[in-house]
Amino acid sequence: MLPSRTCTRGCMVKKVALLVGGAALVTIAAAIPYFPRGTDLYVHVLWPWQVMRCLHAGALPVWLPDLNAAYGSPGIGLYSPLSPTICGALGLIFGTGGRGVRAALVLAAMAVVAVAPGSRRRARLMTAVLVLFSPVMLTEFFGRFPVAQLLAVPIAWVVLETAAKGRWRWEREGLLFSVLWLMHAPTTMLVGMISVFAIVIGHALDRLETGERNRPTAIMKQPAVQLGTALVVAAGLTLWHWFPLIGMASDFPLRSALTEGEHNPLRNFIGVSGPHLSDINIAMGWAAVGLLTALLVSGSWKTRRGALAVIAVILSTWISGPVWRYVAPLDWIQFPWRWLFPAVLLATPAIVEALPSQRMSNRIAALVALLIPLFGMPPLQIVPDPALDVGTVPLEAGERVAECISGNPLLIDVMEHRPLWWEDMAETMALVGPARAVLVPSGGTVEIVEWNPLERRLVVDTPVPATLVVRLLADRHWIASVNGRSTEPTRWGAAVATTTPAGRSEIDVSWHADPTAGIGVIVGLFLLGVIYKRFRRTQRSVPHP
Repeated sequence: MLPSRTCTRGCMVKKVALLVGGAALVTIAAAIPYFPRGTDLYVHVLWPWQVMRCLHAGALPVWLPDLNAAYGSPGIGLYSPLSPTICGALGLIFGTGGRGVRAALVLAAMAVVAVAPGSRRRARLMTAVLVLFSPVMLTEFFGRFPVAQLLAVPIAWVVLETAAKGRWRWEREGLLFSVLWLMHAPTTMLVGMISVFAIVIGHALDRLETGERNRPTAIMKQPAVQLGTALVVAAGLTLWHWFPLIGMASDFPLRSALTEGEHNPLRNFIGVSGPHLSDINIAMGWAAVGLLTALLVSGSWKTRRGALAVIAVILSTWISGPVWRYVAPLDWIQFPWRWLFPAVLLATPAIVEALPSQRMSNRIAALVALLIPLFGMPPLQIVPDPALDVGTVPLEAGERVAECISGNPLLIDVMEHRPLWWEDMAETMALVGPARAVLVPSGGTVEIVEWNPLERRLVVDTPVPATLVVRLLADRHWIASVNGRSTEPTRWGAAVATTTPAGRSEIDVSWHADPTAGIGVIVGLFLLGVIYKRFRRTQRSVPHP
């Protein structure tokens, strides 16, 4: 019994040491008041700050109230919401949104170390370090700073390893795909397509090894059925988020903003002339060359992981142009170099696993090929954190953001989140001015009773019927009531408006979720119950010593 107790104590000491060390790393990273000057930094600073403001007010972060000159924005409702929500929640713990972002990134890096594949601890650590400090990761971190994409890496890696090994379980991968979708939708598309390629390649390799067709097995054990079921389950678990987007899409220029002009993927292949963000494009090109060289030198391109990595690299280049042109979902990925994320996650463990069987010269050549593209990265630029907390008002936030990261002092959200009536915003701002609400025609008084992120209550006293224009960006989710009677709000320019009768009236404007979101919640809870029962049944079937 004594050796067992000693081992238990030793394990506990290690766990406590890891926990304390991890907490120290997170705290130190949160305290460093700087960011890389990435092109996506602006929104990944503003969104967590707005999530903090909402959570502090006791409201869900479905509407970001202080953006767009404090008219608000659907913000993360049109985006994968999990990353800003995690960063904002951590921001409440550490004090500012920027600290929350940095803490989340360090936690993601620690998760990368935890999920790194390998048969030995040293190999797993080496794999994780090579991924974290790969030219692909560092170029994106310092060049664009896509926080959601970076936070999605650990989950994406787990699913990619499942794809490479072909050990699918629909309930487990269904959960992972759903979390991945809520974290970063483009990464989910990449991983899903790689999973399909893995099944095709795995079947081909099995046939080559056996020299005959595989014998048919039970239908639910087939990888294709398991993957298909996992994707259906993931769609059901996230129905509450993506299904309402179908109805909202007609109000926003989502496709044109995300897939046209400089964001058109056909003009952003690695190695093409005149791409958007040319420095990043060049750096990613060298990273792709390094990956292919390392796969070739180590001989790992022959493995399932290696073959999938080669396919991913090819999909980032102009060679795959016809696929990008005619396969509809691909253009939503925007930047073909995103394929290098799954490529590096697949290639690195394949290379590390193959190195012990190679000559020393080949080992050195493979590692050099992986790391030498670091010298082709764009120059690193660091900017101060604007330090936005729950008490920072929009005007003050705009001044800090403009000073620190050259953002717009009106805190304007990204183009794809601006509704089609955005062109009327200037006229609306001129009318409303600094007020929270105005009467058209004037002549009455407006008293603000309550002004929360999801509910605005006002008392209006006007001698004649008038139109009340509220400082809210018009959105289909706003519901109005006048003296307790529901009424359909209208749009005045770019803002929410409602008609008020003569005399004193109580006006309530509140945000209501799309009914389809409620249906999605019911479906998601049902699926979670099914998955829970499935896990319990699996645990009971495992023999205990």
